[in-house]
Amino acid sequence: MVVKSSNLFTTINPINHEPVTILVERIEAEDFRGVSIESLEGEYDSTEEFGKAARHVFDVSKKGSPHMSGDDVKIYTFLTLPIHDVRQLVDALSGALQASEAQRPSRASTVLMNSNSF
Repeated sequence: MVVKSSNLFTTINPINHEPVTILVERIEAEDFRGVSIESLEGEYDSTEEFGKAARHVFDVSKKGSPHMSGDDVKIYTFLTLPIHDVRQLVDALSGALQASEAQRPSRASTVLMNSNSF
């Protein structure tokens, strides 16, 4: 499998307020073109650093819980999709984003609501 492009970014988990780094890569193999999406708790500045940390978490988890310490207990996700499924994911995310933005009050109405509460 060959990585054709990578995009790495960090966001904050709204539940525990901890950083989560997301790695999105376009990948190709002999009969496969698609996208890989990985996420790992923590903040990583490069794909190399992310990969090393993900491998560590994966290796430690294979050994079982008696070998795990605080830094090893992290949530890691991995999802690989072919191009046609990536389009479905983009459509689903776009729909969720549009619905979320439609329900969010505009900045002007928020200012009005705040000024009317005095």
